[in-house]
Amino acid sequence: MDSDFQPAIIDQPVPSLPGFGYVVLSYPQEATFKAIGRHFSLSYLPSTLANTPYNEISTIRICLWLGQGPQEIETNVFLIWPGYGILSFGELFSRQKSSVVNLINDTGTFTDIAPNEIARDLLYINRHPCLLFIWWNGPPNSVVSEATKLSLRTLVLAMVTSLVKDLLGTEPELEGDAIQSPMIQRWYLAMLESLRSVPKDQFIFDPTRVAHGIITHLGKSLMDNHQFDIRRRPMLYIPMAFIRVWAEQLETRASNEGGLDSILQEIVS
Repeated sequence: MDSDFQPAIIDQPVPSLPGFGYVVLSYPQEATFKAIGRHFSLSYLPSTLANTPYNEISTIRICLWLGQGPQEIETNVFLIWPGYGILSFGELFSRQKSSVVNLINDTGTFTDIAPNEIARDLLYINRHPCLLFIWWNGPPNSVVSEATKLSLRTLVLAMVTSLVKDLLGTEPELEGDAIQSPMIQRWYLAMLESLRSVPKDQFIFDPTRVAHGIITHLGKSLMDNHQFDIRRRPMLYIPMAFIRVWAEQLETRASNEGGLDSILQEIVS
């Protein structure tokens, strides 16, 4: 593996005009947004707010507004602050296009109950406070369905399945069967190539970082459990049983409460 490859965890947002906006009073900056699928838009708060003590959060005021045009639909807004929780700002719609929100006083206290999988990822995996705008411009279940489809857990499980299938293939299991370690690198490069054709708005986190995190996770398992160091030795014959052990351990951990969250954190850390 290329030990110098350190891609960013989170796609950097870019200035845009999504049909709504906000400003944190006393912390003016140009808001930037990252579109996620058809229903979501993400914007990070000013970095100077990241270390705000809990007892000072109630002094923060945020002005939100809805613009003219096709975005005059119901828009739910949530503040997601890792380490604290989630605050709901309620709705913006054509009859109430703007509001000034006093944190805690107007929103109530933080909760750890996420409205969908994207909000959950931003709470438990993300590291920075952000606003999540949700547009309800389709069937009621379309938002939840899309959030599940675009969630980090869905991406990780799909990539792990792809890697295991690629390494183990469909041949019958044989006693002592093995793969060559460069196959892991080939899977990674093929995954990067396949991701080039997927729009960036289909991912909350940089998918190349997720793919890199998965092979790093596998490499750590091979080293810790079997003393196979694929980072330092360019060619190793890895028993397929070791790959199966890793996949089975992930499956077992994921089935336990909180287990999948810890796996996701390990992969994107």
